[in-house]
Amino acid sequence: MIVSSAVLGAAAGTGLALLVAMTIVVYRYYQVRRRGKEWAELECYSTKKQYIHRKLLLKYLMEN
Repeated sequence: MIVSSAVLGAAAGTGLALLVAMTIVVYRYYQVRRRGKEWAELECYSTKKQYIHRKLLLKYLMEN
């Protein structure tokens, strides 16, 4: 059974289009995930810093 070049061309074009689409989707997913992680770390650091500061302040006030 011989497959025509039009069918092979359509299959190759569809495969290439799917590959490009999936590459874009995966890239954007990890880009958003990384950006979210960076903001979460900043927020977490800020919260930890405030907690430590408050803890040291209470310790200082209890001693004096």
